[in-house]
Amino acid sequence: MVVHLDAPDKLKGTENDVVLVDGDTLNVPEPPQSVLVIGSVRNSTSVQFKEGAGIDYYINRVGGFSKDADKKEAHIVKADGSAISSFTNVRTIEPGDTVIVPPKEEEKIRTMATVRDIVTTIGAALLGIAALAALF
Repeated sequence: MVVHLDAPDKLKGTENDVVLVDGDTLNVPEPPQSVLVIGSVRNSTSVQFKEGAGIDYYINRVGGFSKDADKKEAHIVKADGSAISSFTNVRTIEPGDTVIVPPKEEEKIRTMATVRDIVTTIGAALLGIAALAALF
């Protein structure tokens, strides 16, 4: 659940007001001092947070993108659970954020496999026609 926290008197009556009922608990862990970089990078790991550092800094610290990285689909999951789908929208990286770099999707049409399947199908059809012609 994405929850934006502030002083209770500032949250009361706003869209970020967290309403708790009997039995509910709210656990707020100590904020991490690192940024996690995972997915199609050379070494998925946490990197010590550096004030003012951009996305490139964290990607480079883990060895850069791997060959199968889909750079266009890379995104950030903020420490509060919200997600940012494009690096161009990211203004700041904060401690606890996660950079996710997915692998490229395989090509939808594989040329050689498709040609092989078509030739096999045509060959089987011609063999069937030749067998029928031999019977008559």
